[in-house]
Amino acid sequence: MKSLIKLTAEEIAGAIQGEEDVIGRIDYLKEILEERRKHLEDKYMGCEEEYAIGDVMNLLDLTKNKFEEGYDKQISTFFKGNIEEVSDFLSELNSLLGRSVSIDYGKSKKHMSECDDSWLISAYVSDYEINKFNLQEGWVI
Repeated sequence: MKSLIKLTAEEIAGAIQGEEDVIGRIDYLKEILEERRKHLEDKYMGCEEEYAIGDVMNLLDLTKNKFEEGYDKQISTFFKGNIEEVSDFLSELNSLLGRSVSIDYGKSKKHMSECDDSWLISAYVSDYEINKFNLQEGWVI
C-alpha cells in the first residue's frame, strides 16, 4: 500500500464539484452529512451507515485542513474608498482567486494611512496565488 498519496487542489475541486470554493463546498457537504448521520443515529443507533458517514466526514476534515495549510501567507494593503467600494474590492479579490478568502478589514487609524476613508485589508493566500496574481505589487507580504 502506498504511504503517500498526492492530490492537487484541482483534482479535489473537481471531485467535489467545488471549482469555485472548495472549502465552502466541503463545509456544505459536511453539513448535509451531519444531518443525515444524526438522523441515522436517532433511528438506528450504531448502524454501519452512521459510522461510514462519520468516516467520510473525517476525510473531508482532513482534506479541508490540508487544503487550508497552503494558505499561510498573510498579505495586507490599504484601500481608499467608502463601504460600497471596499465591498466591491473584496468581491473582486474573491473572484480573482476563485474562492472565498478569509479577509479581515477595518477602517485604518490616522497613523496608519495618510488618507481619510482608508481601509486596512488583510487576507491569507498561498505562494502560488502571490506569484500567479502578482500580489507582491500593492500588497505587503
